[in-house]
Amino acid sequence: GNVVPAESIQWQVCFELGLLLFQQGKFTAACARLQRVKDLWPHHGADSGDAFFSVDKHVLEAHLITCLQVTDFPPSALAASDSSHTAKLVTRVERCRKHCMQGVDSVLMDGRPSSLPLSYKRDIEDGLALAACPGPRSFGQSSAFTAPGNSDPTVAEAAELHFRVAMCNAVHCVVLGMPVSPSFWLAWYQADSAAHFSALLDVCFLYVRRATQRGIAAVHNFAQSVCESSKASAQYHELLEQHELSTSGEADMLLAGESSELTERSIKGGCEDEDYPWSDRHSVPNLECNLLSSTSVEEMRSLLNDLQQRSSSRSHSSLSEWWAKDRHNNNLLSVLLVKAHTLQQAKAFHEAEQVLRTAWQLGESVRSTAAKNDVMRRLSDAQLSLDIQQWATIQRNDQQRFVRLVRGTKDFLNKASSAAGALTNPLLESCTIFLLNIKEWNTAADLLSRVDLSRPSRPVQLSHALMAVSLAISLGQDPRKQAWALFELVSELLVHSTQHKRSSDGVKKESVQRLKEAELKRSTIHEFAQRVTDPLVLSVLVSCLVRVHTALVLHEAGDGGDAKSAIAKGPEISCQHPLIWPVAVNNPSSMVRTDLLLLLKQLTSHCLRHHAHHPSFTHTAADILVASQQHSAALRLYLQLGAAYSNFFAALVPADVWPDQVYRSMIMCCQALNAFTQATVLCQLLTPVDYTLAQHCIQQNNCHDAMEMYYDCIWDHMILETAIHTHALRGEEEKRQQAVNVMGHPDLNSANSSETCRKAGALRLTTFLRRMAAVYI
Repeated sequence: GNVVPAESIQWQVCFELGLLLFQQGKFTAACARLQRVKDLWPHHGADSGDAFFSVDKHVLEAHLITCLQVTDFPPSALAASDSSHTAKLVTRVERCRKHCMQGVDSVLMDGRPSSLPLSYKRDIEDGLALAACPGPRSFGQSSAFTAPGNSDPTVAEAAELHFRVAMCNAVHCVVLGMPVSPSFWLAWYQADSAAHFSALLDVCFLYVRRATQRGIAAVHNFAQSVCESSKASAQYHELLEQHELSTSGEADMLLAGESSELTERSIKGGCEDEDYPWSDRHSVPNLECNLLSSTSVEEMRSLLNDLQQRSSSRSHSSLSEWWAKDRHNNNLLSVLLVKAHTLQQAKAFHEAEQVLRTAWQLGESVRSTAAKNDVMRRLSDAQLSLDIQQWATIQRNDQQRFVRLVRGTKDFLNKASSAAGALTNPLLESCTIFLLNIKEWNTAADLLSRVDLSRPSRPVQLSHALMAVSLAISLGQDPRKQAWALFELVSELLVHSTQHKRSSDGVKKESVQRLKEAELKRSTIHEFAQRVTDPLVLSVLVSCLVRVHTALVLHEAGDGGDAKSAIAKGPEISCQHPLIWPVAVNNPSSMVRTDLLLLLKQLTSHCLRHHAHHPSFTHTAADILVASQQHSAALRLYLQLGAAYSNFFAALVPADVWPDQVYRSMIMCCQALNAFTQATVLCQLLTPVDYTLAQHCIQQNNCHDAMEMYYDCIWDHMILETAIHTHALRGEEEKRQQAVNVMGHPDLNSANSSETCRKAGALRLTTFLRRMAAVYI
């Protein structure tokens, strides 16, 4: 057989993995892998003769461009690749997109038809056309062209920008031999002026310099047609005759059919970016873009020097939200700190450590004592933040490094507890959550008790309250006092303001600002919970939210808190530590129960990702699904948990894993799905057996679960007799006879010993639960 090179297998798998990551929404990782395949294309492309390497070039480029559009900026490998001319152009376009498309017309003036896909350019043109239309659809309402911190351009400015982009795309179509889009002619009809015609001639001249002989003739014909279709054609003819497009000897030679070095270079595609002013790699926007994407210290130093020479008075704080917070954003050391933070957020920890290592060396060379102390403090904070996130993500078994990290975290927390104004530092939140996850509750709570807890951020307050409750539970103390404080704090974050504003017609309208504030409070709990991993702390937080939900259910049942009415809405959601919380909330009418259920779903999903098959978390997650009327998904969770703790039901499920409440919840789910025979079999597992519920299930007429399939799983004589009697009353002789045959099985004889009856029941239970798993899992 044919020998497939290992490199071909590696890059083909890299391409497939990139597509998979793209489908999962992990665009940065997908872009990095697809770019590796793109760099390999000249060696393993369609003409390489490698039958195994089957990558569609168009699919590869389309996914790469989409990744660049979704992410703010491309990965450093993509931006630093000198062989990827398209990637550099797309990077510049996306940089313009972040600034309301300012300067995008100059980026699109590329005469090489293969530089950017025409569909990509037309997508930009369509977005600008929408922004240029007067009416309720404004520039700022399009998420694709919104620039944070920049004011949206007026309709007139957007229309002018749209005309310039449409002009570039029209000339591009002419060079490729394609018809010009009608949108250009409409834009030209609205913007017909001598200045716009001169701009069109400039664009045509730039494209002529890189076009083939046929393209040059087409561009000249296009300029003539535009001139003839205008209102002042005589004036435009004069402008056309005086323009370089018609007067240059180079154009005359090309039109006469004579070849030139420029034409040969255009056909071979050997022209470099430096030959054209619109793609000057040393322009300020390009330098800023390269500064953002670079990870080389020497390259960043050179870029900063070039930027200082070209725009010494310009601040580059708009390039990053973190640079905007730094008053020394033109300094190399500050750039390195921001770059380390950016790499940290992208979880590129190795590259971030290298950048910080260089920053430490630069910090040692600072001469001023005060400046050096400030630099060292910032570097120490950046290193601590990196170490904490790296531990939370990787959790290496390096005991010495872990001990140093714990010591550094405690030192920072000790300084922050006595420093005014430092309590809003994000690093303080990271340190507090880190100590919360490693069970350093006593030390952290002691340090936080020295500060005014009305000033810190919500995550710090939540961490402090959870530490107090978890510490009391772990020491066997009564945690109700600490739990009530946590309950009040969480309830405050869940309050949804009910204040309204009246419009002129008297209709109440809820304030948008208050809606945003309520959503921000709920997202605070969600984002905080995603950073917590300790099972006890998570169980306390889940229990608190569950008890708030229970209090809301009781409130909705009536002013008196009728428990029977509340249970009628669904079973109570189970949780750990249920008796340490208050039974009511202060302002239940200002909370939305559906929002709380959604928050609980997200929290329990996070718990199960870190602690799979944890009985309490799984019970809570399944009960939440039952309360949300998602009965099939709830049965799946219940059965997965039971299978994990019983060797796929080869043994009995422990009572602490499947208590009586779980069986009743499963019966309720089966009833909701009209699987009444399954519910009948589950009634045998209740303590005591609920014969009334079993009889009710057997008597149902709309059963959807293949009733006869489960009769051999019933071992209780009274339930079988009820089934025989019911089928006899209905005249269902075949089903009655099947139930009689099951009842007459020897191992179900009432004269058998209790051990024989127990084994018969266990065998039928195993068969039934495995059939249930085949249906729902």
